[in-house]
Amino acid sequence: MKNRLARLAFLLLMPLAGFGAGPATPVATYDELAATSWKLVPWCGYDFVFQPYDTNWGNDRHKRFGVEAQRQGLLTPVWNDPHYINCSQIPHLHEWAWDRLRERWPGKTKIECYEKCREWYLKQRQEKIAGSRRWLELYPKLSAAPFSAMDGHGWVTHGPAGWGCDWLGLEVGENIIATELHVAFLRGAARMHGLPTFCDVSQWHGGTTPLFLPGQEDEHAAYLTKEEATYIEKERIRKGGGAFLNGGHSSSLLSRLWYLSWLSGFTVVVPEGSQGCFFLGGEKELAKQPNEVSFALSPIGKRAKAFHDMTRKHPDRGIPFTPVAVMLDKYAGFFGFQQNTMRPWGVLEPTADDVSAYGFFSELVPNSLGWRNPEPTKLTEMPYTPHGMSFDVVTDDIRNEALNPYPACILIGHHEFPTETMRTLENYLRAGGELYLTQHQASQLGLKYDELRRHGKVALFEDAKEKLSFTVGSLFAPLGERHMPVDVSGGRIEYTVSRNKAGWVIGLINNDGVAKGNLTPVRLDPSCAKRITVTLKKGMIGSASEWNTEGKLEVQANSVTLEVPAGEVRIVELSLK
Repeated sequence: MKNRLARLAFLLLMPLAGFGAGPATPVATYDELAATSWKLVPWCGYDFVFQPYDTNWGNDRHKRFGVEAQRQGLLTPVWNDPHYINCSQIPHLHEWAWDRLRERWPGKTKIECYEKCREWYLKQRQEKIAGSRRWLELYPKLSAAPFSAMDGHGWVTHGPAGWGCDWLGLEVGENIIATELHVAFLRGAARMHGLPTFCDVSQWHGGTTPLFLPGQEDEHAAYLTKEEATYIEKERIRKGGGAFLNGGHSSSLLSRLWYLSWLSGFTVVVPEGSQGCFFLGGEKELAKQPNEVSFALSPIGKRAKAFHDMTRKHPDRGIPFTPVAVMLDKYAGFFGFQQNTMRPWGVLEPTADDVSAYGFFSELVPNSLGWRNPEPTKLTEMPYTPHGMSFDVVTDDIRNEALNPYPACILIGHHEFPTETMRTLENYLRAGGELYLTQHQASQLGLKYDELRRHGKVALFEDAKEKLSFTVGSLFAPLGERHMPVDVSGGRIEYTVSRNKAGWVIGLINNDGVAKGNLTPVRLDPSCAKRITVTLKKGMIGSASEWNTEGKLEVQANSVTLEVPAGEVRIVELSLK
């Protein structure tokens, strides 16, 4: 009893929030990162593709749009490549994990929910592969059917990545909240299993999609009366929705989602419904136009061209640099959909550890989930991460070859700590990684915690609900100071950091200043522009440029400063001396 009390006192006296600022960590070169699980994984020989989702544009009813997209340089014309495999033309489970959890895998425990989910997935996968013959007609040289799995509102993407999947996808836009968290979940799962990724960016918003007509293409103008909008809400959306003037998401939001996906390392970005929103005019009428007639571009189409042009001019986007792995137990069933707030697997009553994990993610990406937010329906698709896109989310069945590239690993929520996980964590510590545990986890481990500490750097942090806001900041600030190669300052800005062959690529995404309802014009507030300074902390800048405007940037004190307009993206490349 005395030993237990002494040990408890020892744990309570342990320093919180890690190892202080500490020395700067040496940063890996591009070639070193490319030799790890962080490497970008191509699909069908392509490092990046900007493609339509739902059809083979080369030989079906959308062929006319394929001609136009290729002529105007709007998309990667993979429909002309007989060896390219489209995600919608192979057996797949898309948007599969978010809306019918109770019917699909009801369980009384997390492990039971996990096993029922796995069983259901594998059965669906087998049936879809056996029942689909279209892939054999399209790709006769394939000996086996590739399979793709795409999640959206749900959060169980790590499951399919490990259970059997060739292509891992994510839907964003639509009415999906917390995009940055979804990206971190999917990228962590893909890196764990070496999978290529695709991101379906949906323009669907509250039952509507965009429609632009000649003379009615100004996003900032209202083309619907109040009575017309009310009728659409009550009659048309209730019956399934559709394309409407002033409908869907803004071109700014869709563009920012494309850029975020590209900068986050997705192999393929899919602008959903592009045949219906890239051009001025109704889809059916445009499809009848002869090939000699060129289509006028909508605001979304103009942004698509600018995005596609930029990705072709700058193919070396780099490898996303995310020094922090946030680790969940594989059975955790984290589920952030606003209608199932904090319920593991969408159905179980949350424990204190579940609330802690939910709060941790909510503080890491504020205004992304229902935490401290009395109006969860007003959560945003693209909020803002104060510490940038500096983290991935992994699960505890990760292997060391996937975990070791992360300089720091933070365990949140309840963990079972099976033997395999303990061995992985020990190897990780011996390889130089920094491990962060909650005080509750350390107490749960007992003597095993002392064993972990003998292998390397282990620190504790407080995860009590009322202290999470302080905890997340006190963890990530020193981690960023030690491990991030750049400092980004000047205001609220989403940012990504990637290592390319020349140096560093920093994506700056201003999510402020643009607002749009599902049937309203875009409201733009230019005063939300940000003047941002990017400072290189490790190495010396030889030259700097901005990719969207194709301009050179002046370097002063190893820093560059530039303006990012409201709702826009700027991409900085820092070439090293």
